Amino acid sequence: MELTERKIKWIVFAMMFLTFPVLYFVLYSGGVLPLVSIAAMGFDNWAFGLVSFVHMVVYCPVFYFLSWAVSKRLGAVPERARTIRVAVLCGLLFGITFLPVYLVPFSSPPNWGDAYYATGCGLHGAYTCN
Repeated sequence: MELTERKIKWIVFAMMFLTFPVLYFVLYSGGVLPLVSIAAMGFDNWAFGLVSFVHMVVYCPVFYFLSWAVSKRLGAVPERARTIRVAVLCGLLFGITFLPVYLVPFSSPPNWGDAYYATGCGLHGAYTCN
């Protein structure tokens, strides 16, 4: 299977959507979560759904542009090196999910953890994780 620029773009976009920590802001408190977690938090409440929609409108074009730039850059590399670089990039993005770089929204004091912890706290309320 050949990795074309188009495939690379969508692979990188999906990995960024699933793993990359982005700022999450609500009226009085925020956090740092992956975009998929922000989208999932919007299903419970219409107000959070609206906030999640705004985050999607802001971050998805940014991720798309970044993934497009990466795919253009990697498109000029020979096929074998391209495959290795995409695999390494995906591995690095996946590795981020295990680092304590995500901040649970609405937590006081700030509660840093990995993506799974922060997502669980964001979905079930920070009171369950303090």
